[in-house]
Amino acid sequence: MTLAEIKKAVPRFDNLFQLTISGGEPLLRDDCFDIVSIFCEQTPVRRVTLATNGSLPEKMTRFVKEFCPRYPHIALSVNLSIDGLKDTHDSIRAVKGSFEKMLESFDLLSSMMKKYKNLKRATATTVSTSNQNEIPELMDFIERRMDIASHGLMLMRGDVRNANKKKVDYERFRRMILALEERCSHKRGRIVSAISHTYQGRRLGSIENRRMLDTCLAGEKLIIMDEKGQIFPCELLEVLRQQYELKLPFKGDFILGNIREHDYDIGKVLESAKAKRVCEFIKNDGCWCTFECAMINNFLLNPVNYLRVIKNMLHPSLKGGLS
Repeated sequence: MTLAEIKKAVPRFDNLFQLTISGGEPLLRDDCFDIVSIFCEQTPVRRVTLATNGSLPEKMTRFVKEFCPRYPHIALSVNLSIDGLKDTHDSIRAVKGSFEKMLESFDLLSSMMKKYKNLKRATATTVSTSNQNEIPELMDFIERRMDIASHGLMLMRGDVRNANKKKVDYERFRRMILALEERCSHKRGRIVSAISHTYQGRRLGSIENRRMLDTCLAGEKLIIMDEKGQIFPCELLEVLRQQYELKLPFKGDFILGNIREHDYDIGKVLESAKAKRVCEFIKNDGCWCTFECAMINNFLLNPVNYLRVIKNMLHPSLKGGLS
């Protein structure tokens, strides 16, 4: 999509709260800031997340320095990927020196956070069979060198070249999450710890039971728009269909529509008969996945979870998220 097309489409996103820009590497687009700027000026967005591998520290710095003073009322979070210690990270990324570039980006963000109050930074690791043995050492490194309280662990998902890399044992991953929560507990306040414990409990329960414990609202409260204007309910549903991993049968694909073919009006896409059929399929547990953005969204929009958080404040436990 051109900037002119994006300008046509964006004003119709009139109840947007959170915008995430991802890729691939979004900073490869020279107009990345211009795209985000259109959303900031044409919608009520209050949070922007830039998901980056940190390999372009100069571009990242330029983005932050343009964004933060221009939109002080909007929170910007720059999320960096760290796939392992130096050799493992560079091997997975297939780019020598990418680990050092990521650390350079992290340090630049730490410095800029002192100046810009609306800037935050976080890190995350995608766990696969390529790095699972190294996770404890990596957590030690992040606790010493970076900020363990802002780190996340995600399971490899989606369309990957080697599907065997996704075969991380659930029990092993559960222990990783428990260990990370233990490391972070003393660095967070009581409320943040209770929210995190409750969410991680719900998340682990969803993975163990292979169904969303919180009703999935993908397609209604969360959507994906790709570079061609195609609208999806989430990152994974179409991939799951292509890989024969759906729980229930579904006729056709899961592309809700192309915004170009609906007068650049997202409302027309989401009100279509196909979009309603897809959302009904999702609500009926026709699928299941580990897409963290969907899980967090579902968790936050389930009012019962706020009672679970209060309970967890009184009796801290990851099990509190399962009740």
